[in-house]
Amino acid sequence: QNPPVACEIIGKQGSDLQIRFQDPQWAVAPGQVFVLYDGEVCLGGGIIS
Repeated sequence: QNPPVACEIIGKQGSDLQIRFQDPQWAVAPGQVFVLYDGEVCLGGGIIS
């Protein structure tokens, strides 16, 4: 499990989101889980494609 990192949503199509990390991230791979938080509040998540 990695520590929280900053990102921004840069696109949306249907239920898909495209995000960009503020800093490059190591070993992000298809099939991993992405979870989006605002502080302590979970906004949602999904599977990286």
